[in-house]
Order: sequence, then C-alpha cells, then structure tokens
Amino acid sequence: MENERSTCDDLMNKLKCDELKNNLLFFKIQHSSTENEADCRGAVVDILQTKMGIDNAGERMQIQVERLGNYRAGVTRPILVRFDKFEDKEHVRRSCPKLKDTAIGMSPHLPKEIMDKHKPLMAEFKKAKRDKKRAFFRYDKLIIDGEEFIPQPTNLSSH
Repeated sequence: MENERSTCDDLMNKLKCDELKNNLLFFKIQHSSTENEADCRGAVVDILQTKMGIDNAGERMQIQVERLGNYRAGVTRPILVRFDKFEDKEHVRRSCPKLKDTAIGMSPHLPKEIMDKHKPLMAEFKKAKRDKKRAFFRYDKLIIDGEEFIPQPTNLSSH
C-alpha cells in the first residue's frame, strides 16, 4: 500500500513538472510598490536583451510574467516567467551563465515537493560542479556523470 502511494506521488510530481516545464523564476530584480505587469515584463525583457544578449527578446519570445508574493519594502520578490515555447525557455536557460557577474539569479520553476528533495542533494551537486563533472537534476534525482547519485545513509549509533 505504501509503495503504491509512493508511486502515485512520484507520478503526480512528474505531471506537475511537465506542467511547469516552460517556466523560469528570476530572482533579485528590483521593483517598486507601484509596479504593474507591463513594468515587470519590461524589466525581464531588458535583462534578456542587455544582460543575456538575446536580440529582440520582446518581439521574438511570447512570455507572460508575474511577481510572486506580496510587496514588502526592501524585499525583492521572484518573477515567474512563462514561455509559450519550450525552445525559447531553453535558449534563455542556456544563456544563464551571462548573469554570473550580476546579482540576478534564475532557476527552473519546480513543485515544492521536488525542491524539498533537491535540498539535501545540493551540496553534492555543487561539489560535482566544482570538480568539473557533468551534474544535473532529473525530476527529483541527482545525476552525476550519467549515474544517479544515491546518498550513503549516515550511521548515528556510537559504539
């Protein structure tokens, strides 16, 4: 029974990921309390064109943008960007290294359950990247050099 529930949960998470596959989250893009959707879209298009080098992003890419959360002074809220085409989202994602010298960050939009599974694996992911290994997440699994990384259980008993 527990195995069936786990399988069902995994399937639901994969379906959620597929639903969000055209989305990216942008972080640390400044805004004001009077910002509207057009201002937000303009800020994203400006970043795509000036910082990421994507020509005519505003005309070429069909995107919808939305600030997440409620406005609080001094706190930047993430921007959810929905791309109509997966290819456009991937083009932007591959241009992410151009943001390295800025405060702006970007990540895929994933369900909370998947992000919670990534957290304990993040240290190993960063270590693999530092060691110049090919590392990425496939849904909730960490893949390093083509192999699924399985954390070793820690032995908490002391003898």
